[in-house]
Amino acid sequence: MLNDELSDLANFAAVADARSFTRAAAKLRKSQSALSQSVRGLEERLKLRLLTRTTRSVMPTPAGEQLLSTLRPALGETSCDLEILRIFLEESIGDKAFGRLDNPKSMNSRSSPSLNLPEFRFSTTPRSDLAA
Repeated sequence: MLNDELSDLANFAAVADARSFTRAAAKLRKSQSALSQSVRGLEERLKLRLLTRTTRSVMPTPAGEQLLSTLRPALGETSCDLEILRIFLEESIGDKAFGRLDNPKSMNSRSSPSLNLPEFRFSTTPRSDLAA
C-alpha cells in the first residue's frame, strides 16, 4: 500500500509541475487515464481537492500547493538516493561480471548494511575460464 501512496504522490507532483495530465502522462510513460485515476484516488483518500481542472489547464489548489511545498524536496531527495543506489549497484554488478569476488565472507565492509551486498574488487589477472 505504501508503494501505491508514493506513486500517487509522485503522479500528483508530475501533473502539477506539467500543468497537464497529457504532458505528465507522456513524461511518466503512463496513460492519461491511469494518471487521472491515481490523482483522483489520492484526492479522495485525503478528502482534499489538490488540482483545479479546466479543459485547458490544470492548476494546484491552495491545498495542492501546500502539499507540493513539502513533497518536492522529499521526492528530489528520494530520486537522488535512488540514482546513487542505481550507480552503486551497476558498479558492483560490473565488478562481479568482469572481476572476481575477493572475499565472499567479508560482507558489507564498504556498503550500506541494509543492502547486504558482498565487497567486490576489480581483478587485473586474466581469467582462464574465458575463451579468447
